[in-house]
Amino acid sequence: MVKAQNTQSKMWKRPFKNAGILLLGRGTQGILSLVYLALAARTLGAAGFGNLVIIHSLVLTAAQLVRFQTWQAVMRYGDDALKQNDIKTFQDINLFAVFLDFISAVICAGGLILFLSYCYGITGLQAEIEPLAKLYALGSIFVMLGSAPLGYLRLANRHDLIAIQTTVEPAIRFIGAIILFFINGPLEAFLILWFAAMTASRITLMVIAVRAMRKEDLWSGFKIRPAKILHPVSGIWRYVCGTQLTSTLNITNGPIGTILAGALLGAPAAGIFRVAQQFADILIKPVNKLLVPAIYTDMTQSAGNRTILKDLSVKTALFAGAPSLGIFIILVAAGKVLITATVGTEYLDAYTPMIILALSGIAMVATFPLEPLLITAGKVRETALIRFLTVLIYFLGFLALAPLFGITGAATATAISTVCTALLFWLSGALYLKEK
Repeated sequence: MVKAQNTQSKMWKRPFKNAGILLLGRGTQGILSLVYLALAARTLGAAGFGNLVIIHSLVLTAAQLVRFQTWQAVMRYGDDALKQNDIKTFQDINLFAVFLDFISAVICAGGLILFLSYCYGITGLQAEIEPLAKLYALGSIFVMLGSAPLGYLRLANRHDLIAIQTTVEPAIRFIGAIILFFINGPLEAFLILWFAAMTASRITLMVIAVRAMRKEDLWSGFKIRPAKILHPVSGIWRYVCGTQLTSTLNITNGPIGTILAGALLGAPAAGIFRVAQQFADILIKPVNKLLVPAIYTDMTQSAGNRTILKDLSVKTALFAGAPSLGIFIILVAAGKVLITATVGTEYLDAYTPMIILALSGIAMVATFPLEPLLITAGKVRETALIRFLTVLIYFLGFLALAPLFGITGAATATAISTVCTALLFWLSGALYLKEK
C-alpha cells in the first residue's frame, strides 16, 4: 500500500522526465529553428519571407483541418489491446490508423491544390509562385502520414526516439539556410529546402516506428483482416471523429494567423507576424511540444483514477508556469535586442505583438494539462464545444481587429481567444475532477 502511494505521489514527475528526454530533440529544434528562420528572413526580406511562411502555413493548416488524430486512437485503444496481450487487435488498430492517414493525406493534398487554383488571390501571395506553391502542397501528404507512427512511439514511451526524429527537419533547414544565405538564394530555393526537410523528417519517423514495433515483436504473424480495416474495435470511429473535430477547432494554435495576416494585411505583415509568433513560442512551445505529448502517456495509463489525474494536472501546471513567467520577463526586457540581432531592424514591428502573444501564452501554459485530461477521459464532446466557441471568438476578433490595428490587432485577437480557451478548459477540467 505504501509502495502504491509512493508511486502515485511521484507520478506527476514522469511527464517532466519524458519531457526532459524530448528536450534534447526539441531544444535542438528550437535553436536551429530560430537560426534558419532568421537567415531566411534576412535573405528574403519581409515580403519574400512572408510568401515563404504563408505557403508553409497553408500546408500545415490544411493538414490540421483534414487529418484524423490517429495517434490518439492508437494510444487509447492500442493501450487496452496490449494490456490484454491481444496483438491481433493491436495490429488492426494500427492498420486502421495508417489507412485513415493515407486517405486523409490524398484528400488534403488534392483539396489544397484546388484551393490554390481557384482561391489563390485571397492568400496575399505573389502570383508568379503559384505553380511552386502547388508542388509544395504535396508535402501535406508526408505531414499526414506521420500521425499513426507517432502514436505508437508515445504509447511505448519511446520519447527518446521521438527526440532523435525531431532534429531531422530543423537540421536540414539549418544547413540549407546557411548555404542559401551566403549565395543569396531565391524564394524558390527556400521552398525546395523546406519541402525536402519536411518529407525527410516524416519518412524518418515512419522508419523509426516500424523498427521499434518489430523489435518488440508486435508485427509477428501480421495478417490483414479486411473486416477489421475500417472497424478494428468498437467505438473507435466516434473517438477519431471527435478528436478530429477537436483538432480542427484547435486551428487557432497553428499557423492560421500567418495566413490571415497575409490575406488581410499582405505578405510583409505575414512575415512580421510570424517573427512575433516565433519569439512568443519560446515560452509556449516547450509546453506544447514537450509536456503535452509526454503527459498523454501518463493520463492514458491513469484514465479513471481522478486522484492521480488531479495530482498530475495541478503539479505539472505549477511547475511549467514558473519558467514561462521568467521567459516572459526576458522577452519584455530584451525583445527588441533579440529581434534586431536575429532578423534585423526591418522586423522591429513584431515586438508589441510578440509581447501580447507571450502574455496570453502564460494562461495556456497554466492550464495545459486539462485538454489531455478531458480527451483521455473520453470527454471529446466537451472539448470540441470549447474549441468551437473559442475559434469563433478568434476569427471574429481577427477580422475585426487586424484591419483596424494591423499586426497588433491580429495578436490581440489571438490573445483573447487563448485566454478564453484557458478559462473554459479550467472550468471543464475542474468539473470533471469533482465527479464521483
